[in-house]
Order: sequence, then structure tokens, then C-alpha cells
Amino acid sequence: MTSDEEQLIQMARGGDQKAFGSLYDHYVGRIYRFILLKVSNRADAEDLTSAVFSNAWENMQRFELRGFPFSSWLYRIAGNVVIDHYRTARRHEDLDALEYEHFASQVRAE
Repeated sequence: MTSDEEQLIQMARGGDQKAFGSLYDHYVGRIYRFILLKVSNRADAEDLTSAVFSNAWENMQRFELRGFPFSSWLYRIAGNVVIDHYRTARRHEDLDALEYEHFASQVRAE
């Protein structure tokens, strides 16, 4: 971690949105690619990437410099967001993805 990045982190921890924006600009591409590899859907990856940085901003004051790269914290958040995405996806079935035959068999069964 460079001293410039460390300074941006400290400023962002203090609520400086511009400093956080610089961190966002630096890491958004990497986090997006990481998530896209996990979900294989661009729209979902964009939404989840947004959730990662929203979560990071909300919890920025809790971040502590412990000798680990800032990116490792972001990747941990991203991994958790992806896990949550799949947990909720199991509970919701995409009606557009279901074929007509599925509904027809349900109607005949009644």
C-alpha cells in the first residue's frame, strides 16, 4: 500500500467522499471482474459491485489499517455480497426462465 493510498483511506475514514471516490475509481474494475467471474451475468455483477462499494462506504470508519491491502477488505466484502446473492437467488425463481410446459403441467395437476 502506498502512502498516497493510505492517506486516501484515512481521509475516507473521516467521511471524505472525494477520497473514497478515488479509491472507488482505483478498485471498481477489479472488483467488478471478480464478481462477474462468480455470477456470469453483467447486470448482476454491476448491481453487486455497487452493493460492495455502498457497503464499504457505510463501514469505512470501521476499516483499520493492519498491514493488509485495502483491496483485501473489498474482496472480502465482494465475496460476502456474492454469497448473499446466491442465497437470495435460491428463494426466488425467475418466472421468465420457466417454460410454458411447467405452468401447463401445474394447471393439469389441479
